[in-house]
This record gives sequence, C-alpha cells and structure tokens, in this order.
Amino acid sequence: MNSLPTISPIRQRLIVLCQHIFVGRDSEIAPTDGLLMVGGNSDSRPFQAHQLALNSALILITLSLLCLTLSVLSEDAHQPAILYSTPTAPITDLVLTEDGKSVIASSQAGLHIYEYPTLNLQRTIKTKAHNIHDIAFSPDGKLLAVGGGNPSVEGTVEIRSWSKGRSLPILKTLKGHRDSVTAISWRDSSTIVSGGLDRQIILWDIHKEKQIQVFKGHSKGVSSLCFLNDNNTLVSTGIDQNIRVWNVTTGELLRSLNNHTMSVHDLALRPNNSGSPMVASASDDQTVRFWQPSIGRMVKFARVKAPLLNVAWLNDGSRVAAASNDGHVYIINPDTVEVDTVHPAIDGWIYSMIVHPTNSDIIVGGANGQIKRLVVD
Repeated sequence: MNSLPTISPIRQRLIVLCQHIFVGRDSEIAPTDGLLMVGGNSDSRPFQAHQLALNSALILITLSLLCLTLSVLSEDAHQPAILYSTPTAPITDLVLTEDGKSVIASSQAGLHIYEYPTLNLQRTIKTKAHNIHDIAFSPDGKLLAVGGGNPSVEGTVEIRSWSKGRSLPILKTLKGHRDSVTAISWRDSSTIVSGGLDRQIILWDIHKEKQIQVFKGHSKGVSSLCFLNDNNTLVSTGIDQNIRVWNVTTGELLRSLNNHTMSVHDLALRPNNSGSPMVASASDDQTVRFWQPSIGRMVKFARVKAPLLNVAWLNDGSRVAAASNDGHVYIINPDTVEVDTVHPAIDGWIYSMIVHPTNSDIIVGGANGQIKRLVVD
C-alpha cells in the first residue's frame, strides 16, 4: 500500500496562505493520492503539494520585495538619501574605512559592515563584549578599536585587525576599567585612550597591553575623548557636564570648563584650523559650544530645539553638524552660530554621526538599527 506523502508544518502554513489568497478562507484543501484537492463552493482543482508550497513562497518573496521598493521610492525627493533599516538594536557608533568604501557600525548585536554608498548590509560580526559603545580606526586604518564591556562589571577595548580581512579577528583585549568603556580615541597607531562609566580615562600601549597613564577627575561617566593636533593635549567630557583638558605625558589636569548645564555627549576637533585649536561639544542642554581648550575659553555657542547627542565638522571646517534625539541633523555656522539648515534623518534618537572624508555626505545611525546617508550642500 502506498502511503500519502508527509507535508511539513511550514508547507502546511504556506498551503493555507495560498488557499486564502486564491480560493478564499471557506475553501478546503485535502490530500488525495499524493495530490491536494483545493476546492470552493463551485470549484475544485488538483495541485501537487510541493508545487503549491513553492508558488506560495514565491508570492511571499515578491510581496516583500514590492514593499521594500515602495518604502525606498517614498523617500522625500528633496532629500537625497539612502536608507537601510532593520528592526534590531540601536546603532551606537559608526566609522568609515580608510578607502571610504565601507561603513562599520556597532550595536549590542555586534559589528555590522555596510557597503558605501548604498549602505547595503554585507555582514555582521559578533563581539565578546555584551555592550559596544564606541569604535575607532587607528590612524593607519589597519586596526579597529571596539570599546564596551559588561555594565558594572568590566570595561574592555578589543583591538581588531581590518588589514587581515573582513572577519575582523581580535588581536588583543585591553582590560582595566571597572565599568563599560564608552569612549576611545587613538593617539597614534600604538597608543590609545579609553574612558568609561567608572569615571576613569586610561592611556594604553596596545602592543604591551599595558597602562601608561590613568587620568582621574570626572565625577561621572566619560562620554567622549579627542586629542588636539599636538597629540599631547587630551580633551574629555562626560555626564558630569564638564569638559576637562589634560597633559597626556604627565597626567596633569590643565583646565576644567563647566559652561554646559546638562550632560555632554560628544566632542569634535575643528579640521583645517590655522589658529588656536577649536573643539565643538554637543549636550543635552540643546547647545553646541565652541571652545579653545589650550587657553581654557568658551568662544561661542549655538542653541537648537532638541537635546544633542553628536557633533561632527564638515571636511573644510566651515560648518558643524549636530545630531539630536528627535532624529534631525542641524548644520551650524560656527562664526555666526546660526543654524543654516535642518535635515530630517531618522525616526528617534541619533546615537552616531560621521562625515565622509571626500564629499559632503553625512551618515547617521540610531534607534532600531536605522542608518542613513544625507547629502549636505
């Protein structure tokens, strides 16, 4: 006796879907001698089970592609942008590879490599750290530092190799923080600083995996770090609202600047600046403030309509971009401290923003794994 072929649960669900699409919910599907009889009130048609399941799957794929196409076409025609969005963990940081052809994003799900400029996701790499907050390429573009850790337990900096392939193998892991690492900045290709929620800043020799200097002064977690052009002056900021200026060699605190009235999230050094170094800061107090750290002076500030999480200079240093928790990017003139333009970017908080080094593109990442490219004239 020949037994009827077994239909898997997945195929059964596809068959039911096909039934609903083609012949209505009230019709019946019944196996008969290896065939499936699909019938309604006045119709009855035989289908091979596997063919029906295959057709249903093709229909689902076609509908998914149609929805994706419609979402892209619905982008604002006046805002040249490319969007890739998946329901996943928030994008916490972004970096561009040295050749400008790839964007690497971090999230609690790991490291995500996107093709530029399409922002098509190429692959995702898991990390050992449970939470990743900051990533940064070494000046020569060969090493990627990944800052994160386990909250209230340990902060780590993974040193990964980009030159050895897109698998980003771990070369070393720097351990010394007692809470998650939230900020990193390279001094040169062999030394790096890390700041954490444990309020410490540590200067590392990555080859010896050894601490060179520890900077203590912040009363709350450190959120951002940047070196001035002399590579011996470090600027830091954090949740305690203060901006601090350090001598890297001696570990001495040179200045403490406290004009911000709420937590400060990001710092950026002005490029192509012939005068005294200028650093921009972004804060929950809805301001971008412009500083001359070497002389301990706040020069100017610009106020916007939302708390700010990120700041980045355009390549020529003529304007600064500030990203907010309402999904907008503000382009600000540092001389007039006026907002030139406002660009809607994503839905929700923008946790990271970078500027492409060879054009006017701004790339932002944030809530629900959204990543978007903006073209700023």
